[in-house]
Order: sequence, then structure tokens, then C-alpha cells
Amino acid sequence: MCSKIKFAFLVSLVLFLAIGCDSETKLPSTSWGRSKVYDDFLWKKHVPDTLTKTICFDFNEDSRNHMREPLVLGIFKKNDSGRYVQVMENEMQLFVDKQQVDGNTITVPPTTEKLTVGVVFTKGAESKVHYWYIKVLEDGGLDRINDTDPSQFNDDNTALMEVTAEKKKVWNPLAEGMTFSFSGIIIALLVWIFILKPIFFPTFKIGNISIQSDQFSNVVRARGFHKVILTSSKDKAKQGFFEKTFVGETKFVVDPRWTSDVAFEPRDKSSIRIRQGKDFMVDSRILKKAQEYTLENIQTGSKSKIVIS
Repeated sequence: MCSKIKFAFLVSLVLFLAIGCDSETKLPSTSWGRSKVYDDFLWKKHVPDTLTKTICFDFNEDSRNHMREPLVLGIFKKNDSGRYVQVMENEMQLFVDKQQVDGNTITVPPTTEKLTVGVVFTKGAESKVHYWYIKVLEDGGLDRINDTDPSQFNDDNTALMEVTAEKKKVWNPLAEGMTFSFSGIIIALLVWIFILKPIFFPTFKIGNISIQSDQFSNVVRARGFHKVILTSSKDKAKQGFFEKTFVGETKFVVDPRWTSDVAFEPRDKSSIRIRQGKDFMVDSRILKKAQEYTLENIQTGSKSKIVIS
């Protein structure tokens, strides 16, 4: 869709910017769009957006035959006192048919039917909605533009059209993605460690496991551990960081008399489970507080008494 300005000589021109006028007295306006800007982050560098509009021109035959010089239009804004001042290149760069133009001006020969006009915000432009105005810099001898005469369209306080364009500061997409991903991982870890891990990998609520025989006596502190293992292998009595963190810490008791591994696991506040190896037998798989149980090595015949507290 094309936006028009009508120009007369009667040298005249009608300028269309793909917009309509809300009323006869209100200045026509159109939006050039929004440009999202962000800081460079790692390999994701900011590439400025080019906001574009197609402006169509309708010169009458007299204009095409008799205009002395091209029409020149400029992009203006209002200063604090309400006067029009030209938008300079340190705030915005103007492109016409993909070519940057000097002085942010639009040169329009009378043979022109349409131009693709693009704007690129510079780093110096404020992050906000910018209100700009298209004004005549040089009329080229036109008698009328959009049914207005030179005394109107050349007046310092008159513009042909209002244009809005927004510069919005946003997160760098890579930084945003990494931040949300990292936050998601941290939240997932906290949920696992403080909520799910105690459900799937509980720790002992009882205090101690006492193991006694004629040859030895050992009281193992169990509270807070995920598991207690009696083993003869020093190589088995090792646990990695991730297993400790995400599963729970295991207490190892290393002694040659444990010819096959014996494992104690949490059950509830007053009892635990025992899983004996092939060389052992026990009189119950559930060990309750303040009761005595016998663990027998069927290979050697040695017996140990177990009491939990």
C-alpha cells in the first residue's frame, strides 16, 4: 500500500502516506513502527532496524513540465518551545530507496511516482516514541501541495504530516535467553534439592546404628545420611560430588569382615531397612528402634548384634 502527496502550477502535488485524515483540521499522521535496540552480548551483536514507508507522489502535468527544481522535504521535530527543528543525523539516519541521504532530506524530482523512505535510529537517540513532522524545505516552484498554497506549506509553523517512530530498549536476545535458561536451571535444582530429593531419596531419621560382636563394637552415626553401607572394599567407599548433591550422602564403614556388602536404608522415624549381601543373613529386613537383631555371616559363622536408636 502506498502513501500519497498531491502537488499544482498550477503546479501541484498530492502526497500519500497510506493514511487518512481524522478530520479536516487535524494534521494527518502515520506510524513508522518500532525499532528494538539492545546492547551487544558475546557473539550476538545488535543490527539496527530500518523502519520503512513507501511515499507515493502524484504530480500533475504542469508540475512535471514546469518545475524549476526538485521538491525537497525534511524531517522535523518540535523543541521545548514548540518550534520545528530539523532531526539531525546524530539522532536518526534517513535512507531513500536503500541509499543514505545527506542532511536527512528527501529530494523529489517531478517525475517521481514513489520512494521507499527508511529511518534508522542512532545510539544517541532517546528510547521513546518520537514525534516527527514532514515539512517542505524547497518547494521547487510548486503552487499547491495537498490543496495548500505556498504561504501555508512554506510557513515555519506548518507541516505536511506527523510521523511517529518508537525506539525501544530491550534485552539482548542471547542474554535474555541465557538468563531465563540459567534461572530455570537454578529453580529446578532448588526444587529438586529441597522438595523432590527428600521424597525420592530420604535420609535417616533415626540417630545411630550400633553393631557389636565378640571381636568388635561400632556405633555408626546415621542421621542425615541417605544410606549406610558396610563393605570390605575401599574402592567402593567413594562417592562423587553429583551423587552426593543430587541423591544424598552415603556413610561407608570399611572392614575386612564384611565379605559382602550390607546396606542400611531409611524407612521412617522409628525403623530402617537392611539389605544384606549373599554372605549374610538377618532375622528381619525391617529393623525397629530399641530392638536387637542378629546379622550372621553364613560363610564364617560369625554373628553381630544390631540395635538402632
